[in-house]
Amino acid sequence: MLVKGFNVLVSRKRIVWIDIAKAIAIILMIIGHEIKNVWVYTFIFSFHMPLFFILSGFTSSEVCNVDQWKKRVKKLFLNSWILAVIMIILLALQNWIINGGSIIWYQAIRGIFWGSNFYGKNGIWLSSVGVMWFMFAFFWAKVIYDSLQLVIPNKFNGIILGILAYISILLSKYYWLPQAFDIALVAAFFMWVGWFLKKLTAKKNSLIIFGEIALVIFWIVCVANKMHIELSVRYYPLQFVSVIEAISGTIAIIKLSKGIERISLLSKFSFFGKHTLPLLCIHHLDCYWIWWSKYMNSNIEAALVRLSVDIVMLMVFLEIKKYIKIGINGREDKGK
Repeated sequence: MLVKGFNVLVSRKRIVWIDIAKAIAIILMIIGHEIKNVWVYTFIFSFHMPLFFILSGFTSSEVCNVDQWKKRVKKLFLNSWILAVIMIILLALQNWIINGGSIIWYQAIRGIFWGSNFYGKNGIWLSSVGVMWFMFAFFWAKVIYDSLQLVIPNKFNGIILGILAYISILLSKYYWLPQAFDIALVAAFFMWVGWFLKKLTAKKNSLIIFGEIALVIFWIVCVANKMHIELSVRYYPLQFVSVIEAISGTIAIIKLSKGIERISLLSKFSFFGKHTLPLLCIHHLDCYWIWWSKYMNSNIEAALVRLSVDIVMLMVFLEIKKYIKIGINGREDKGK
């Protein structure tokens, strides 16, 4: 299903339009953290993080047995949960070195326990979590989604996961669960939607096309009315309707991505979709909020500069990774 969190397995042929969709979402995530214009913000948050969960379900194969489930959970634990823990510790360390204040382990442990940027719904801000709420939610959502397949055919799981998601949305008004588990219940439903959309792509007919058009129009109407979903802070303005809006927005971006794929030059944008995880981690550790944000004069400037810095750091990371790989391969060749 994924490599290092939510990239498609390298053993499979990459689907270009999926990488383009993920590239759009990750770039807009970085921009959305700084842009305060209500229209731009609404547009971005109407789909960008749910899209990752939906595309995960789209690219994930079904779980057939317990052994396969165990292998997936083990890999997922290492590549998602452990990674999130490491990133939280590193951000807490950064914050402590630059700004001092709270003991690093105090911030890190609370951040790992809650997996959210707040200690409970109306509690204390946790400066160590950042975007890693997504990784915790992703881990538990995938565990829930895969586990259900062991006991119930996946075609029926949409009802179960939909009910759990709705209960989670209602619960989040009053209390947030540790490890972002309440978000995970909503995310698991998004994953099932991705699986369902994949099934529909094999059954293209006029009714399905009409339904897609209707959903895209619904999404446009929601955005025009300044409505959006925001998973990290459990913002669901119209409860489950907000979930439908995110699904509709994702469908719109999928259509856009398939169109971009046909344009040779623009299709190269898929590069960023191949490296969503390192870009997410770089964004998490770019020291913006704990150091250099104070030097920005406007939200637009902040968004453009932060995006540029993160992309440059990504390029540096990939170059270092390439040279390390070359060095390892060279040593292996000499040893033969």
